[in-house]
Amino acid sequence: MITPFDEMLEGAIMFQKNFFDYVKEELIENEAIIVDMNVEDQLYEKGITSENIRIDSYAPYAPLTLIIKRTKHQPTNRVTLRDEGDFHSSFYLDFTDDSFTIRASDEKAKQLEFAYGSSIFGLTPENKEELTEYYLRPALLAKLKQHLGL
Repeated sequence: MITPFDEMLEGAIMFQKNFFDYVKEELIENEAIIVDMNVEDQLYEKGITSENIRIDSYAPYAPLTLIIKRTKHQPTNRVTLRDEGDFHSSFYLDFTDDSFTIRASDEKAKQLEFAYGSSIFGLTPENKEELTEYYLRPALLAKLKQHLGL
């Protein structure tokens, strides 16, 4: 005889078995938000890497770049890695079996990564916490409850 406890246990086992698939589904579902955290919040608004280091501490804008940025009414008090937006708009999530990386497909990506470091890609601890608290945890808890029959 199968008891409600047996059904819940089976549901918990199925949830655990599919956990990484569920996380990946949620990351894909929220890719635009994740990219926006990296591109808009970190790079453009704050001029920081995923390690909370100011980008201009690696290499500040050259005097000519400052003039060009002022002419375009773009920020000059921080390095944003945005001129026309091609680099920022090319960000995407790249998945392995158990992790993901933020990458960019723009032709300048390798040059900018070389100049400013690989930490221009990725989320700060604060943005990782926000992603977990407001996007991943609620979705995964709902999925777990569904598996448990709650």
